[in-house]
Amino acid sequence: MPPTLPAPIAQPWIFDPSRTPPVYTRPVVGSELLADRASSFGDGLGDVCIGVDFTSSLNKGEIQQRTRRALAKLRFFCPIIAATIEGPDDGIFTRRWVYAPMQDISDCESWLDAAFSIQERGSSLDIQEFVDSRVRTRLPVDSSGKRSLFQCYLLTDDVGAHGLYFHGSHCILDAWPTMFALGLMIEWMVADPLDTPINLEFGTEHKNLPLDPVSVSGGPRESWGTSSIELFAEAAQRRTKTTPILALLPPSQDVCTNGPRVRFEHVFPPSETEKFVTVSKCNNLSLTHLLEAAHCVALAASNPALSLSSEVDFSAESTIVSLEREFVKHVNKKTHFITAHSVMPIRIPMSKILDVDSTREQLLLAASALKAEYVRYLANPCLPHMVVAQTATPPCAVTADSEDQPLPQFNATMLMNLGKVATRLPSEYVSQSGERILHVRDLSLGHRITTPHVLLHSWTLEDGLHIQLQASDVWALDSDRAYLERFFDTMRRLVLEQLY
Repeated sequence: MPPTLPAPIAQPWIFDPSRTPPVYTRPVVGSELLADRASSFGDGLGDVCIGVDFTSSLNKGEIQQRTRRALAKLRFFCPIIAATIEGPDDGIFTRRWVYAPMQDISDCESWLDAAFSIQERGSSLDIQEFVDSRVRTRLPVDSSGKRSLFQCYLLTDDVGAHGLYFHGSHCILDAWPTMFALGLMIEWMVADPLDTPINLEFGTEHKNLPLDPVSVSGGPRESWGTSSIELFAEAAQRRTKTTPILALLPPSQDVCTNGPRVRFEHVFPPSETEKFVTVSKCNNLSLTHLLEAAHCVALAASNPALSLSSEVDFSAESTIVSLEREFVKHVNKKTHFITAHSVMPIRIPMSKILDVDSTREQLLLAASALKAEYVRYLANPCLPHMVVAQTATPPCAVTADSEDQPLPQFNATMLMNLGKVATRLPSEYVSQSGERILHVRDLSLGHRITTPHVLLHSWTLEDGLHIQLQASDVWALDSDRAYLERFFDTMRRLVLEQLY
């Protein structure tokens, strides 16, 4: 990392009338570019399928019509879902968003025909089979050779259950904005009458294209010259430290065959979830701190030889922090449907923590150390633009003889807490008279994983805390799968141990 990087600048949308049809365009920057590079270099790495299943008093035909209409409105208010990304895939030259406005209702209908699908699932929605089938499939390429970034699916079964799912690039589908978008669609499905035409001002929706990460978070920072140097120096120190890192033992095989994901999920009932929230508040911690603490202590238990080293660290180099808290006032969070996050390279020493006899005390010490890392990073005014600056230059090639950059650990784990789903996506939708029209029962998500990385996600839905582990089929051998299951079960038990 150089001692200084140029201050990130705003990247407004530019009208290009030279193309047919005319388009709006701007560079892909920050976390958008990070996700785009991962997908381009990694055979779709990071592409997401996420959605909810629900029940409704509306009949199947109504739901199908209302979903298609709601997607037309989403296209208008969140037009990035119909954009493409153009430019070479080598990560060196700038790639750009390109958006062509709708000309009329027939243009909108043509897009809906390509972007929206209805799947009849028979006796059961079988959500996990559906999610697996999507993340095992690269996003489709259209007739012009451009890869689609977004697809929408309505699932129905024979017993009255439904699912609303998005499949797309992580350039768009960050969890928080995606939950807002799902909520908007369901809100429109419930409220909009079917007997009125779709009334949208076609050709003006470009005004709703999302701001770039610099503009949406308040523009360039005046303290960039000093605060950014501190930030990058601290991040570089954590990334280049030579102390061993807690990690899972590597899988027996190292080649993905694009088979079904390895996946485990556990739901803590509301009574246990409530206790967990109470414990976090009593110790001035967050659920994220305590879950990450259970994660790192579980890693130590799963690789005891490494945990007994005289020195060992826990590292979460890609800890994601949303830019939502930094959004300027005029930005509507519900319709800012695009990835917008920065990354904190979290790292804490674990040797002294693991020397403590009480597991509960280990967890609280680890959680406090993690909190201190979060507080330090979040206090730096340049954190929102860290990824923008880092991705402004081509990615460096890392070779086996590199002295200044360690090779990445491909058996690394990452945990992301999505928080309380109802904050962005309510569970109940009612009519004006108060009648319940639609009930969201569950949320599911899956990623296309083409490396041996292991992803952990958590979220709270209807007062129950969910934790999920997913990994590629590199871990599919019985012995490796059992090893991951033991790790996941250890983490689950550690979460419970903090309650009593």
